[in-house]
Formats: sequence, C-alpha cells, structure tokens
Amino acid sequence: VGHDGRQLRDVSPTAIAFPDTEVNRFWVGAEDGAVYAASRQGQDKIIKKHQDTHFGPITGMHTHPHQPKGVVDFSDLFLTTSVDWTCKLWSTRSESSLATLVHGSDYIFCVGWSPVHPAVFALGDGTGTLELWNLNEDMEQATARASHSNRAISCLKWSNDGMRIACGDSAGTLIIYDLISEAAEPQP
Repeated sequence: VGHDGRQLRDVSPTAIAFPDTEVNRFWVGAEDGAVYAASRQGQDKIIKKHQDTHFGPITGMHTHPHQPKGVVDFSDLFLTTSVDWTCKLWSTRSESSLATLVHGSDYIFCVGWSPVHPAVFALGDGTGTLELWNLNEDMEQATARASHSNRAISCLKWSNDGMRIACGDSAGTLIIYDLISEAAEPQP
C-alpha cells in the first residue's frame, strides 16, 4: 500500500523509452501488455497506467525523435510493439492509444522512428521481415518490406541521416539495409 493508501503492485518491465527532451518522465512497456508513465523524481514513481493495452508482452518501444527548431514537434508520440502482432501509436498527452497498426505475420520485436522523416518508422518481426511504415501514405499497411532470412529481427537502429537501418537477428547476424531517398526523406 502506498503512502496515500493506494494499492501498489509490481510491474515487470520489458521495454523502456525516454523522450529526447525529457529528463524526468519516461515510459515503460510491461509483460502484461500495459504502458506506464513513470517519473525519476517525486513521490509517485509510477504516474499512470495507460488504457488500451496490448494483448501480450510489449517487446519494443521508441519515442519520436526531437525535431529541429521550426519543424512541427511530434516528441509527444511514441510507438510500442508486442507479441500480439500489433504496433500501437501513442501520445504522452492521452491515456489511450491513438492507433493500432496490425502487422499480421508474426510477433513484432522492435520498432524505431526515422531520425529525419517525422512520419516514417521501421519494425522488425519474428519472420525476419523489416517493414517500413509511412503514416502520411498509409496507416493500414507497410509501404515497404524486406527480408534477409527467416530469423527474427530482434533489434534495429537507424543511421543519423535516415538512409540506413541496421538490424540484428536471432542468429547474431547484422544486416544493414540502404534506403532510397524517396522512402527516407520527407517530400514537399
């Protein structure tokens, strides 16, 4: 029981995300499929549990990168992935997800926003498929797919210029994908 009489419970974190511009608050994805807003300082370490949870453990989480001055700020957005075959788009300003993107082929293990295109992100799944999503073009299916092997992509990282994505698979192989500029860079 907390200091104010509220019932406390343990949370089993499976993913953590810190926004680029935040020093105190962060988000935790848990084994129960829930997303929790947390704080490094203050009396309440867990601020709130978001509604509209995943139906399985959260496997990946990434906050939207901070954009340069003069560009629309999307730093309140973050993505989560799960073994329920979905990717959810969230806002730190809402307790419910903004959208559920159904993947449809396997567990999704990792996700990452493009560092240069505010509407593009990539996700990796259990079949070894890397998907590129552009929310400006389509919110129901990926805009591009690539597969190197049938080994699960367990992690991914964008290059700073947004032109390459490095993926690690379950066999320990590193795959680097080069993107064409039309897919990686924002278009007018």
